[in-house]
Amino acid sequence: NEWGPDHYSTPALSRPVALPSAPVGVDVDVLSKSDLHVSWQARAGSGLGDIAKFRVEWDANAGRREQQRVTVSGQSALTGTFVLSLGGQRSGNIPVDAAAAEVKQ
Repeated sequence: NEWGPDHYSTPALSRPVALPSAPVGVDVDVLSKSDLHVSWQARAGSGLGDIAKFRVEWDANAGRREQQRVTVSGQSALTGTFVLSLGGQRSGNIPVDAAAAEVKQ
């Protein structure tokens, strides 16, 4: 090799070839509005070594499903598109004559 003789045949860094699957036997206890106690069963024979931690995502406000009505009207026939935005999210362009099923997507 142009950089000199190689002394090692293994890479200096290695990464798992696959991500571990989700944990099994998960038990969650809600301790307070901001604290959880989460435990799970260790996976035997995964070939990935010991898993020290998992990321836990928790939404304390499950919210509620909403349905809102959007009405587009004007003095004359409408053409073109409109967008919907809420909380920093924005839809793509929606045709003014779109059916409800198209807007839902």
